[in-house]
Parts: sequence; C-alpha cells; structure tokens
Amino acid sequence: MTELIIDGVSAVLSKDFSIQVKRENPLFTKNGEYTYDITLPLDNPTNAELYKHLNRLNSTQPVSTDRRAVLVADNRVYCNGTEVITGWTVDTVSIQIASGNSELNWFIGADLSISTLEMKQTIVPTAESEKLNYIQNTYPEVDYCLAPIVNQTNNYVFNAWGLKEGQELPVEQSDTTYIPQPYLCPYIKEVVNALGYTLAKNELEDTVFRELYICHALHTDHWNEILPEWSVKDFLEQIEQLFDMTFVVDNKSRTASLIFNNRFLDGSHTAHVAWVEDVYETEVEEDPDKEDMADSNVSYSLGDDEFWKFACLADEVKEAAKYEHIPEDYVSSNTRFSRVMGWFHEDGMVHQRTDTIYIDDSDGRQYLWMGEPEENGRGKTYRMVDAFAQLEREGTDTKVELNVKPVTLAEVSFTREPGEGTEDRQEVTLHLPAINEGTDVENETEEEGPTPLPNLIRNGAEAEDANSTLSLALYSGLTDIYVSGSSHSYPIPYIDEYRDNEHTNPTFQVSSEYVKTNSVGATLRLSYLDELIYQSTYDIDYKHAIKISSHDPNLYDTRYIFEIRNKRYVCREMEFTLDAHGRKGAWTGTFYPIHISDTEADARWILTDGKWRDGGVWLDNGRWLDQ
Repeated sequence: MTELIIDGVSAVLSKDFSIQVKRENPLFTKNGEYTYDITLPLDNPTNAELYKHLNRLNSTQPVSTDRRAVLVADNRVYCNGTEVITGWTVDTVSIQIASGNSELNWFIGADLSISTLEMKQTIVPTAESEKLNYIQNTYPEVDYCLAPIVNQTNNYVFNAWGLKEGQELPVEQSDTTYIPQPYLCPYIKEVVNALGYTLAKNELEDTVFRELYICHALHTDHWNEILPEWSVKDFLEQIEQLFDMTFVVDNKSRTASLIFNNRFLDGSHTAHVAWVEDVYETEVEEDPDKEDMADSNVSYSLGDDEFWKFACLADEVKEAAKYEHIPEDYVSSNTRFSRVMGWFHEDGMVHQRTDTIYIDDSDGRQYLWMGEPEENGRGKTYRMVDAFAQLEREGTDTKVELNVKPVTLAEVSFTREPGEGTEDRQEVTLHLPAINEGTDVENETEEEGPTPLPNLIRNGAEAEDANSTLSLALYSGLTDIYVSGSSHSYPIPYIDEYRDNEHTNPTFQVSSEYVKTNSVGATLRLSYLDELIYQSTYDIDYKHAIKISSHDPNLYDTRYIFEIRNKRYVCREMEFTLDAHGRKGAWTGTFYPIHISDTEADARWILTDGKWRDGGVWLDNGRWLDQ
C-alpha cells in the first residue's frame, strides 16, 4: 500500500495513481530523492481542505507552501522532504516531493542570492584589548579576524594595525576602519543555517584549511553583504569543487554535512543486490558528467596584475624560457646566503640569467633572476614564479576554472611610531592581502636581443575579464617581524607556505629571501591540493556504467557500496515505480564499477587477522566466499 502524508494529513490518492521516484547519489549529482509529478484529485473533502480549495477562483485562503511531505510504500519511506506545488486545474493539483539534497537544491536552484539571506551581523568591539582578540586568536576561538586588507580601488587599508617602538604587540590606529573578515568554516555554517538546515559536520575543520578566511574590502559588518554578487548555489558548488567535497543532506534531521570525496565511503555498508535480471545495459561514456578533479585541468580564475602574472606564468613565457635545475643536494658555499640566494651568487654569478627559470629539485619551486635592483636598492634580485600554476593532465580536455582563489598580495608601507624619548619614525613594508580589481601596467621599452622574462611577464597579453571571484587567505595568528633589530608581532595573512622576507629593516636590505609562513605546509597552491586531496580519490570507472533491473524488495541507500554478481559498484541513481498498492515491478539502478579493498568496502571483524577475508560477498550457492 502507498500512502502520501502532507503536513500530517494522509492525502487521498486516485485509483490509477502511479509515479516515478528517483534516488540519486550526491557524490555524482546535486540531487537526492525526489518524485516526478504526483496528480491528486480535488473532488474529495480531504484533498480540498488540504489545498484550501485552491481550484476555486473566488478562494481567498493563501496556498500553503513548503510543507513537510512523506511518501510511504510497503512500510518503507521513499521520500521524506518538502512538498512543491507545480500547478493545478479545476479538478486536480500537481505536486512534487523533494528530499535530501534535492530539497536543499530546490530552494537554491533559482540562484537565491546570499545577500537576501538572514545572516549574522558582527559588531567590532570598541576596546583595543577586545580587538586584539581577533588577531591573537584564530578559528574556532573566534569566527572572524581583523587582519589587514587593502582596497586597491582607493588604496585604503582596513584593519591597519600600527607598530610602536618598545611595544611587541600591534597598537590600534585611530585613523583606520575595522571590518570583520569571516573565517570560511563559520561562514559556510551560517549560509546553511540561513537555508533552514544545521551543518552537523564539516571535514574542513579537521584540516589546515580551517584557518581560511574570506577577504573583502566592503565597509560592512553584515555577513550577507560581503559577497553581493554570489548566489548560494554558486558559493556551495565552488567550495565543493575547490576542496573536492560534497554536501550531503539528511532530510529527517534537516542537517547537512560537508564531506571530502576521498572519504565519502568511510564507514559505508556493503549491500548485496539479489534477484538481478540477467538482461542489463552498459553505458560507455567518453565524457562522463562527473567532473573528476584528479582527471581534469584545474586552474584559478586569476587577475592580470603583476602579482598573478609572476605567480601563474602565461604559456608564451614558459615556451620562451630556458630551464635549469638546482640540484637536490646543493649546499651554498656562502653561509650568509640561503640555498637559492647562494645558487644565484655561485660560480661567478653564471646563474644570474634573465632568460632562464631555475627549478629547485628539492621541492619543485621555480625561481627567476630579476636583474639588477632598482636605484634605491628596493628591487627584488630574484623571485619565486609559477607557484599557483594550473594543473595540467595528459589525455584529458576537461577544464575546471575555480572562481574561488587565493587573495592577491600587495606591498604596503607604513611607519613604526617612535617610543618615549625618541623621535625616529621608521618605514615598514609588508606584503598584505589586497582586493585587486585590475591595474594597467605600462609597457616597457623594447630592448634589443631576447626579451628578459621579467619584461615578457609584465608586458604579456591582458587576461579576459574574469567573473566575480571569492578571495581567500590563511591566518594563523601574529607573526614575528623585525624592524632595526627590534622584534614585533604583526597580523600577516598568507596564501602559501613561503613568503617574501618583507623589507622591514631600513638599515639592511635583504632582497627576495623566502621564509616559512607556517610549520605544517599550509598553502592554496593547486599542486598541494592535488597531492593532498585530488589524487587520493576512489578508483571509480566513470566511463563504463551498467544499468540493471532488480526485484530485490529492499530499499537501499544510494551511498552504499553494492555487490552485484560478485563485483563491487557504487550507485549513481535508482528509480522506482509506485502505484496505489506499493512498489510495482522491478526497480532500475545505474552503477559505476569501483576498485576498493575489503577493509575499505566494509568494516568487519575476524579474530585471526582483524578483518573478513570474504569482504562481504555472498555466493549464489548460499555460502560466504571464504577462501
């Protein structure tokens, strides 16, 4: 028997009632469970009252929307979600039921703007001691930071903490405006809460990326206003793409979880599908709909300013360059120099060529000699390049361009105020996050002979206008800097594990040395994300899906691992036909083959070696595969 319960009322089904119910795996699609159109008659008192006589032209009662709906057949719940009214006539009303991820996507499917959500407002405290909490502490102690951010449109620095001689901690400056920079994890939670869900689990919080925050230069403390051009759908999808994660919705508890795709099957059950028909279909897909980050060319949507031109080299620059390797076992003969600086000053400066990119074999970093410094001695002698290069795969044309990107870093100068009894004001220059809206770079005079690579980078073709991007940076607390031999702490966000040694000492110039920003290697480089996340995904064959029909009476969760005829699969979708009496005929499912170990597929226990040898496979003769 099939029963449809809407807002606690059992609706009356028509005698010829028949619908299709689809259950999809959120690992592969944005949907969950949903029904196609359900047509209900309005010629009975129960349905007429349930829908407030909406078929009458003179009806003044408002039509109820977003009501809870449960579809039950054969004592099994097929959908438990939200009713969506799609239309009505004089005699009938048409509805759909959206459940799980489908329920979430129904509300954001119309590109609901983040700016329309009811989100929190954070009032920056007035006392200096309380403000310090938001640069001394990080998430989860606080949900936003007050790290400096530069608005390059008017060259104004928000959250511009000052330095004072004789004081270790930064001091509040009366001429700056403080605006909160929300951490990414609590911001995701706030968006999900605004949609009426609770974020029960966010696996980002268990990684170094919990220290990511959203950089913005808008004079606001309302969280829904800092991403004015973003829809909820785009925001959630971009987070999923960048970190190769999936939002999974539990419609019963109205909770959502953000899970890494390479851990999606952790703790998953293995289901043996019985009564499978011998006839099946194999779908060979040369270009599967699923965007596999491990098999795609991935790039950030970067700007065309000088910072990104050096951080992500254009193809014409790479083609024009010569390449040379710094041996992995190289040690500088000059102890005053770092490894890379020593290389450029070794053997009579023969490595100081501006047509060559030098690759350090110890970590794969690439460096470029910049030529002679500027007259004031402030120019860089060498520079790290192509740190944020796109991921290029062989044998694939699939491209993924991310609109979430590392924030641009810009050089910002300010002064250290003198202490008591002194009058010296000293200049301090730091590389700090900047919202870069694009600046024109004047073309340099054409030189005779081969164009030096630094000039080719600066004068390269202008990038096309990029879509609105969301800028991220990492912040892990105050960093020690030195001014004229005196130590200070200052809030310095970063996007990579290496940072230029900022020109903080006006009496001694160290050009382009690189120092560690953190001890755990946290960075937004795509090569790091590839190694840490993308390449550790499951071995799933997306190109050879099979479509089977089964009379198995069980109702399975699509997120299980399935054993069908002694082979393992993961499910993309299942489809059922229900009539007024319950499930009708066989159900169909589309599955992808997966190569997965016994211990990953199912956590079982045996005393001899701590795991089952059979892996949960049940033979047709009624015995366990135990050999």
